Amino acid sequence: MSDERRDSTTPAEVPELGYRASRRSSKSGKHRRREARHKRAKASVQERAQSAVGAVAGGLKSAGGVLLAVVAGVVLLVLIAAGVNYGARLLARR
Repeated sequence: MSDERRDSTTPAEVPELGYRASRRSSKSGKHRRREARHKRAKASVQERAQSAVGAVAGGLKSAGGVLLAVVAGVVLLVLIAAGVNYGARLLARR
């Protein structure tokens, strides 16, 4: 027979004791990972929300600038038209 046979008096391999002795993780570890995952998701959502708000604010700022330029142009055209009409009336009186 083989010399490597184990007799019944020697114990089988003793499992390691302590942290990571088994593949199962503790509830506190699961809870910690879950909270970290939630924290990352919340940060991601907040980052996207800030990005969207920034984009909307930039668009409104651009639209406001265009609107202001259009209003200024209309006022300028009205003033020019009023001046031309005034000049035409003065010339018609003479």
